[in-house]
Amino acid sequence: MTTNRFLGTTNSFLSIVIIGLAFTAAGCKTANSDSEISSGEIEATIDGKAWKGQGGTAVKQTITTGAGKVTVATVAAAKVLNNSTGESETLEVIIYGELGAEDISKRSYDIDSDNMPKAQIAFITMIEGQRVYYAASEGTVKIDGISEDNVKGTFEGTLANVLDKSDTKKVTGGGFNVDFSYTVSF
Repeated sequence: MTTNRFLGTTNSFLSIVIIGLAFTAAGCKTANSDSEISSGEIEATIDGKAWKGQGGTAVKQTITTGAGKVTVATVAAAKVLNNSTGESETLEVIIYGELGAEDISKRSYDIDSDNMPKAQIAFITMIEGQRVYYAASEGTVKIDGISEDNVKGTFEGTLANVLDKSDTKKVTGGGFNVDFSYTVSF
């Protein structure tokens, strides 16, 4: 069995975010799709089907290491498929800032499974009590705007089931416009 070292480092933190999103999303209605993504939304086309989260959130962490500071921003949204069974899907976009930089900047961040990635896209399904994680093996996340309160961008990539690399999902036309729920520095 192989594990994704980047997805694993944020897994417990993201689980808390996912649970909060699932409870929030249970009472939300989705808005009609516009050409520009509205504030608080994450959407994409996954395997040719439109996907839109029911609310979105972002968290920014700045970590001080012996080599300097690094900032990580995580954008996530959940979509409840069945309230009574708990079936859901979650889409996450993670951006890793440059070591020593104070923040994440407006630019493209490549996903590279062979080297230290600058970004990651994850899609998590919870169907019939089974959680399946898909992580990008290639792709790009582009930050179009970032402030103290909000992050906007686009993304695309090919995601593979972390336990079965032959099970893949193609994500295209992804976009997000989400406010930071909170920022953390340690």
